[in-house]
Amino acid sequence: FSFPDSVQVFSNTLIIAFAKLVFNTVVPVLFSILLNELGGSFFKRTFQTIVYLPHFLSWVVLATVVSNMLSLLEEFGYNSVIYLAALLSIDPGLYEAGSIDGASRFKQILHITLPSLMPTIVLMVALNLGNILNAGFDQIFNLYNPIVYETGDIIDTYVYRIGMVEGQYSIGAAVG
Repeated sequence: FSFPDSVQVFSNTLIIAFAKLVFNTVVPVLFSILLNELGGSFFKRTFQTIVYLPHFLSWVVLATVVSNMLSLLEEFGYNSVIYLAALLSIDPGLYEAGSIDGASRFKQILHITLPSLMPTIVLMVALNLGNILNAGFDQIFNLYNPIVYETGDIIDTYVYRIGMVEGQYSIGAAVG
């Protein structure tokens, strides 16, 4: 912690990991709810396949796509599938009762869907908290260069840069 870069590297790691945690929770939940509301099963399967596919691609391929198109995220589709499975377990009778009581689709989502998804959301967040210091070396490294060191340098890339690139193995091992 006495090195000048240590505070920046540690805070970058926490900020990026926390942003990933929030983003990988909120976006898949919203996407799953929207996909669940879609009418035809052909559209559901098509959209689900499109967003699930990046989960199987390497970060080298995704980094190229991201830098060219600024889209596609690896875990978005996978997390959406989990939330879609949770949506299928919601009792349709709850929606019928809400409809009879005069609840609009938005009110049904707000008062039936989201509370029913909450145990799954809490479980997914709890499982992802174990990776809070893992901001994703492969993701950052594939988009990493000296220009973005200040905002993109995380613990893993700092260890790589100090230990492997600059040859300071003892410092790299200590930081790691």
